[in-house]
Amino acid sequence: MIRDFRQISTRQGDAGTSKNYVNESFPKDDPLFEAMGTLDELSAVLGLCYHERPLPFILEIQRALLAINAGLAWTPTSGRPAPSLWQDFGGADIQKVETEEQRWLDQKPLAIGFTLLGSEDSRPGAYFNLSRAVCRRAERRVVSYLRHSQRTDLTDAAAYLNRLSDLLFLWTKNA
Repeated sequence: MIRDFRQISTRQGDAGTSKNYVNESFPKDDPLFEAMGTLDELSAVLGLCYHERPLPFILEIQRALLAINAGLAWTPTSGRPAPSLWQDFGGADIQKVETEEQRWLDQKPLAIGFTLLGSEDSRPGAYFNLSRAVCRRAERRVVSYLRHSQRTDLTDAAAYLNRLSDLLFLWTKNA
């Protein structure tokens, strides 16, 4: 299907619905779109982080978030194959986050104590802390969608977001 992108407004969502990857219609406040929108927000905040501290792994994270969104937007019962981005996502992505987390811990172990998040360290640290908070919300939204939809094929996505919030916390303290 070739689209004409000289016009951006389709007016199809004016009635408060939107469609997923397989063209099923849902209310815009459906848990599906809450999860997808929060993942978009997380990627946007990570873009800010990247401009403050251009860590190449941030771009890998953003690609993984696109893959998770592709998996969310697809419906396994649709008869259509999963988007290739989602097909390529899985345990190896989780392992990459765990490896990166350990690399940072090996460089600088965490200090014990509480901090005023986003206030006591650096501006990049504040951006990373914001990304951590949005990541935790994204995880809650994905878990809510999983419960609501009874999908079991997205458990790696929830696990990835759980590990990612830990890594973002480390970056908050080391930015």
